[in-house]
Amino acid sequence: MKNIIILFFLSLSVSVLSQDTEMLGYINQYRSVHGKSNLMISKTLTNLAENQLSIIVLQNKLSHTKMDTGVVSEICNMGTSLPTTLDVESKFINFLKVNFNIVYVEPKNDVEVVKYVKLYIIYLFDSSPSHKVILLGIHKFVGFSYSIDKIKYAPNYIELMGEKHYWKNIISHYNVDFYSVVVFN
Repeated sequence: MKNIIILFFLSLSVSVLSQDTEMLGYINQYRSVHGKSNLMISKTLTNLAENQLSIIVLQNKLSHTKMDTGVVSEICNMGTSLPTTLDVESKFINFLKVNFNIVYVEPKNDVEVVKYVKLYIIYLFDSSPSHKVILLGIHKFVGFSYSIDKIKYAPNYIELMGEKHYWKNIISHYNVDFYSVVVFN
């Protein structure tokens, strides 16, 4: 039994580490495409991001860390779904192709949804001029934390009395609550 518990915690640690490695890879690939240097993970910045994320999730509203140094930059975002309109989905698909050489394929499971949410977080930062400046700033270190929860497929129709009624401007998508904080130095 003790070995099973140790194995569980070991696999959980590896899972968390691989997620961080994946997100760091996405951030660095995005920066590389834009001619910027790769960042290294900072435990201190990660702790700042984790603390701020817990506040944001608890309050369900965006707020920034109160920092007393001018050299640390922070960006954060939150959302409730992957793209819900053709226009936004088209922009996100183009963003994936240009920045990550990824051809978008509709996700089939939660693992694929989580991957797209991580990329969508970066897309949202890219879509905001002030966040993009920070994301592409002259930094050496990064720390980040994110929460991805409540994944549920949302078709673009409702069924009433056996008949499907489609929404005009809504596409089938995934509802998913996500929050993210990225801190740079």
